[in-house]
Amino acid sequence: MHDILTLVSSNLAKVGYQFQHMGEAEKCRKSCSLYKVCIGNLRRGSIYEVIEVRDKVHPCILIDDKVNVVKVKELPIETLIDSRSAFESAIITYRQHKCSEIACSNYNTFFDRNLEK
Repeated sequence: MHDILTLVSSNLAKVGYQFQHMGEAEKCRKSCSLYKVCIGNLRRGSIYEVIEVRDKVHPCILIDDKVNVVKVKELPIETLIDSRSAFESAIITYRQHKCSEIACSNYNTFFDRNLEK
């Protein structure tokens, strides 16, 4: 995985901050001159961690705040898989498991804790 430049709200632009890209607002694609840097190079559903905050700041049309240019890295997804699928050279397609058993010891592995950061 390679490092990516993107934009993050200035109040969240701190090394170590993690976020999941959940998609874009329609207003961004149509009106933002920085769309390609801000959202265009992120993958929907992927989790990113800020590894460097740059001094460059821009206004944002979507939020009432400024955004910083940051360098992020995509984080791997950790999850549980069926042991019958776990063998060398296996290709696994990830689909989030739906589970409502909060008391289950594996609940936090099934559900990405980074969604709340």
